[in-house]
Amino acid sequence: MKKATIIDSSYPSITMKHLILIFTLLTSAIAAAAPITRAELTAIPVGPISYENATLNTVLADAQKIAAKHNIYLSADAQAQQIAGKQHLTLKVEGLSLDDLLEIVIQGNGLEWTIENRKVSFYSEPKKLVAQRERLNSKTHQKLNEIIIPEITFEDTPILDAFQLVREKAIDIAGIGSVPKIDANFTPSAPKSVNLKIKNASVLSLFDLLTAVSTSSIEWDLDGSKIILIDEAKRRENLRQQQIAASNYRRSGGGTADPFASPSSSRRTSSTSSYQKNKPQRARAALETESYDHFGDNPFFSPLQEPLSTFSIDVDTASYSNVRRMIEAGSHVPVDATRIEEFLNYFIYDYPPPATGEADKPIEGPPFSANIEAASAPWAPDHRLIRIGLKGYEIEWKSRPPSNLVFLLDVSGSMSSANKLQLVKESLRLLIKRLDERDRISIVVYAGNSGLVLPPTQVNKRKKILHAIDNLEAGGSTNGGEGIALAYKTARENFNQLGNNRVILCTDGDFNVGTTDQGALVKMVEEQGKTGVYLTVLGFGMGNFKDDMLETISNKGNGNYAYVDSKQEARKVFVHGLSGTLVTIAKDVKIQVEFNPAKVGAYRLIGYENRLLEAQDFDDDTKDAGEIGAGHSVTAFYEVIPAGKEADMLKRISPLKYQKVEPRQDKPEATDELLTLKLRYKKPEAQESILMEIPFTDTGASFADASLDFRFASSVASFGMILRDSDFRGESNLPAIIETASSSIGPDQYGYRKEFLQLVKAYEKTKR
Repeated sequence: MKKATIIDSSYPSITMKHLILIFTLLTSAIAAAAPITRAELTAIPVGPISYENATLNTVLADAQKIAAKHNIYLSADAQAQQIAGKQHLTLKVEGLSLDDLLEIVIQGNGLEWTIENRKVSFYSEPKKLVAQRERLNSKTHQKLNEIIIPEITFEDTPILDAFQLVREKAIDIAGIGSVPKIDANFTPSAPKSVNLKIKNASVLSLFDLLTAVSTSSIEWDLDGSKIILIDEAKRRENLRQQQIAASNYRRSGGGTADPFASPSSSRRTSSTSSYQKNKPQRARAALETESYDHFGDNPFFSPLQEPLSTFSIDVDTASYSNVRRMIEAGSHVPVDATRIEEFLNYFIYDYPPPATGEADKPIEGPPFSANIEAASAPWAPDHRLIRIGLKGYEIEWKSRPPSNLVFLLDVSGSMSSANKLQLVKESLRLLIKRLDERDRISIVVYAGNSGLVLPPTQVNKRKKILHAIDNLEAGGSTNGGEGIALAYKTARENFNQLGNNRVILCTDGDFNVGTTDQGALVKMVEEQGKTGVYLTVLGFGMGNFKDDMLETISNKGNGNYAYVDSKQEARKVFVHGLSGTLVTIAKDVKIQVEFNPAKVGAYRLIGYENRLLEAQDFDDDTKDAGEIGAGHSVTAFYEVIPAGKEADMLKRISPLKYQKVEPRQDKPEATDELLTLKLRYKKPEAQESILMEIPFTDTGASFADASLDFRFASSVASFGMILRDSDFRGESNLPAIIETASSSIGPDQYGYRKEFLQLVKAYEKTKR
């Protein structure tokens, strides 16, 4: 007998519909528990976002809300929240994913994020915090942040092309030379195309945004004056393969040493640190930690919109001797190591000095002469090249005022090599031979601490001074701030009202303890410079040389700056050019040129990019400017495009709606003048400036008819533009420079021009 199957009718039957619902719930539960992946984050769209100076905490809060909808928990530790609360973002963009938004938060600010299961955690990254501080102090980053692009659209644009498009848009707005060139000679190992629409973003923000949307497969960094794009995905894969190979090596009995040693890396590192750790090594170069300020070449301006060009004079020569050192060593020359004005002012020119009377002082008028010459530009024959030359009066050494000199010597461990402290000591011995009983010398040294190793001593006590010099030894860290304060204190306490009071700083500029922030050091030097104590900065060494630091403090400290790479250069500074180094004859010297738009279509100043002034600063006696020493000469070139031929070289500026600027015709008698040169200067002890004004008419001379000095100086400027890879170098080429320089050496008392010719030839060999 079959048993009946009893079905409890109190339970509803399970239908297919129920099964599907149960399956869906199970699937959702499993997905909610499954670890999140970058691919999932990339697939989560973020609607149009608009931030106007919003803190990153605001951005994180928005990302948190979006993540929560997808069962993703987003958090930030206390330090990360503190950092994010101080950082701001201005950005309007369409087309981002959640992954993009998270990446935007960590660009250039010391933050990092990681994934664990379904949790995204933000935290501070020490290495990225260091990179962030460097970025905040970088003038290049500041300039990139100042250029705002109103709108830019990427439609399926390859990531490398997107970077180039940002640069092109920036140049349209800010002109040629405003944004460094982009070096991206590779095919991305993780190709990425961009579809975005962005409004009112800075160039800096756009570069960071493109890094973010590449899922960090592409990163960017600054190398000298170029923007380097880095295949970060390939770098990370190479690092992973090296680590696997090293692990296999150890397992096979190869010991604990890692033959493929690479720096450890977090999941994601900053663009600066990742590139610096793994950048290709340049042959015979020792520039790994040298630093130079970035600056773009001066662009062309229309005199209809910018009739005045204003800048401070500069008698520094450090850039030339430093670059010479690199070329002679066969090293790579960073673009920003070349400052064309310092190349020009390294050489002696036969400018007529002002008339002098008794005691080698000018009979009347300014302490320097002003000279103007014009000819066609050798690299652009249709353009005119205008040379302005100043020449300070010269004094007999026996007639000079007494000197109160305080030598501030870096004796830290970084100065231990032969081309540093040993060369400093040889340089001081040369100087001691030139001074006499009228002069007093003090020596302050600094390493971890600073001290006075030689109190003010008359130079006729040479044995005592030389003994102090001979006993100098290098060791320890570098507390430059403390040494600077003590040196100025010593100079003030022994101030000579009738003489020259000067601190002479000898260092590689690698300040690493005490006051190390450039801004704080600059402020200190700027304040001390108001006491009547002048500053001479002498740079030494290579490898960790901080040119940017030394140039800045010399500019702000009523100073001059030279780089000493050899005993011959020390002789130039301390023997041949000592009067100019020690004796200031005019301070706060400013140049302002007004161009006649009836004759000039466009003009640009060659060099002096970091000495530019606002037009109103020319008449403002509170604005600091450069000094001229006895016998010093100052040279500046303007490249001028004649009226009617300027269109292609000017910034592209939208036509004015409410104004129409016409050439000034109120002075008909001045229409033949090309320009008017105006100068302001103060006597060393004065607080009020004196004005000079010189009109100039171009006679149309050819380059072949120009003076020897003009032609030689133009070859120096042309070489500088090649070293800088300038967009304005025109037809400049090394054979032409060699030909021009060799035919215009002229009187060359110390052989500096012949040396320049050999330097260009040496550089040419490296380019073959």
